Amino acid sequence: MSTHKFFNTLFNGHDHIVAGDRYSSKPELMGNIVENSIHAGYQLFTVNPIHPSIDFGYSLNPEKYKVNESRRADINCSGLRNFIFEIDGIALDDQLELLFRTGIPWTSIVYSGNKSYHAILSLERDIGQPHTEHGIQQYKQVWKRIAAYINSVYDSKVLSLQDGVIDSCTGNPSRFTRFPNTMRQGHKQRIEFQGTRCSDENFTKILKKCPLVKAPEVNFVDVANYAKNEKQFWALCCKGLANWIKYPEEWAKSENNYPRLRDIAYWSKREVTKDGKLLLDVLEEHTFPVLRQFGYPQHKISNVKDIIIKIFKET
Repeated sequence: MSTHKFFNTLFNGHDHIVAGDRYSSKPELMGNIVENSIHAGYQLFTVNPIHPSIDFGYSLNPEKYKVNESRRADINCSGLRNFIFEIDGIALDDQLELLFRTGIPWTSIVYSGNKSYHAILSLERDIGQPHTEHGIQQYKQVWKRIAAYINSVYDSKVLSLQDGVIDSCTGNPSRFTRFPNTMRQGHKQRIEFQGTRCSDENFTKILKKCPLVKAPEVNFVDVANYAKNEKQFWALCCKGLANWIKYPEEWAKSENNYPRLRDIAYWSKREVTKDGKLLLDVLEEHTFPVLRQFGYPQHKISNVKDIIIKIFKET
């Protein structure tokens, strides 16, 4: 299936996106990226367009960001209309069957070249106001509701995103997804299905099916809220972040990987909780004991704790 048709369905002609590998950050005109893709071998692209010349993070933290240097970030998304859903832990044929059984009018489905399909739902209009924190939260709330619905179609007993088959790390608007029709480890990231953008009428029908996310100790937790206790923390924590916290032996092979702890803090603050003490309690139970076994000095761990508290105090 055509790469040109794929991108022209998801994006408008003037849109800029980021494409390349996981470290790429500079947005370029979508049409130029598509033309260059034959030779460039892009692996990933941002599911939503990115502003080409302004970093809107400057208004939130002028000391950290430069206003005229755009980058891949949720706040820099110039559109909030495309949603990516990736299924984990079940066979490829079962993934496709589940995606179609939901009745969601998918805009595209791409084989990742490995163990999953990436399904994109593209709307005719933005779900929230781009370049605003409120718009980003609206987007994430809708994503979580749709993810909860897909999980419930797979298993009606699923009570949280953490327990479902949808990868809960794919819910932010600047997320990378697989670039179609390029090769990955000898396998083509092929377009399995190509549809159209979802109309407002059909999108309204989808939302009527979507539940809120259930947390273990309460009836329901509005997905726009953040965790206030450990049970809610794990209910809202995506698998990637949970693995970093619960299995630090996978990244703590040297005593110099303190940046990973800062990454955990920023990720948790952005996606899970606004309570730095709650995160420290979780780390003290699951992460810090292992780091001490790997030889991380206590005084350096204490310094990291102070840094984490400062991160959560940042506006």
